[in-house]
Amino acid sequence: MKRKIIMCFALTFILVLFLSQDALTDAEEEFHQTYTVEADTEVEVSNINGIINISAWDEDYVDVRALKRTREDRDELDLVTIEVNTNDILEIKTVVQKRTEDEDSFFSRIFGKIYYKTPKVTVDYTIKLPESVILNRASTTNGDIEVYGTRGDSYVKTTNGDITVENTDGLINAKSTNGRISITGGALTKNARTTNGSIEASLSDNFIDGTSISTTNGSIDLYLSPDINADIELRTVNGKISAGGFRMLVETISKREFVGTLGSGGKRITARTVNGSISLNKE
Repeated sequence: MKRKIIMCFALTFILVLFLSQDALTDAEEEFHQTYTVEADTEVEVSNINGIINISAWDEDYVDVRALKRTREDRDELDLVTIEVNTNDILEIKTVVQKRTEDEDSFFSRIFGKIYYKTPKVTVDYTIKLPESVILNRASTTNGDIEVYGTRGDSYVKTTNGDITVENTDGLINAKSTNGRISITGGALTKNARTTNGSIEASLSDNFIDGTSISTTNGSIDLYLSPDINADIELRTVNGKISAGGFRMLVETISKREFVGTLGSGGKRITARTVNGSISLNKE
C-alpha cells in the first residue's frame, strides 16, 4: 500500500512538472518599421538583453525589426519598448520600465519600500542599413553582435556575447567581457579587447597605426598580408607565439614574447594575452 502511494505521488509530480513546462511557451511581439534617411546619417543601436544583427543592403531606407520575447506573462512585454529617434542621428534603443512589487507585499510592510524588478524580456534586432549611412555604435549587455558590410568608424560592445564583424568600411573598436571577437573580410581593426574569449582579426596593408588586440583567457590569431610593413609586439604569459613563416627583423624572440619588424616597419601592432597562444598567419 505504501509503495502504491509513493508511486502515485511520483506520477502526479511528473504530470504537474510536464504540464507546467508545457505552459511555459514564449510570448512574442514583433516590431517592424522602415525609415527614410539622408546619406551620411549616423546610426546608433542600444540594446540590453538580446542579439543585434546589422547589415548593409542596396535599398535607400533603414529597415528595423525587433522580436520581443518572454517566458513570463504577456504583460511583461509591455514593460519593454522599442524607441527610434530620427533627429540629428538615427537612434534605435530598447527602453525598459522596471516592474514594481505589490506595495502591500511582505517586504513593503516590513521595510516600507517598493522593490523594482527588471522585466524578463529579450529583444533580438535585425537591422538593414543603406550603404550610404554611417554606423557609429552598436551595444548590448547580454547577447551577440553581428555587423556585416556597413560603413563608418564603429564602436561595437557587449558584455556577455560574441562579436562578429565582416567586410565593413571603417575602423572597428570591439569590446566584450565574456565572448569571442572576430573581425575579418577587410574590416579595419583599431582595438579589439575581451576578457574571456579568443580573438581573430585580419589586418590589411592599410591597417591603423597603434592597432591593439588583447584578451586574458583566450588565443589570438592575426591574419596579415605577406607584404605588410609593421612593427610587431606580441606577448603571452601562459601560451606560445608563432610567427607563421614571416620574414622579419627580430629584436626579441622567445616562447612568450616577440618584438620585431615586418618589411620596412612603421605602423605598430600589439597583441597580448595571459592564458592563450598568439599566432601570425598569412592571408
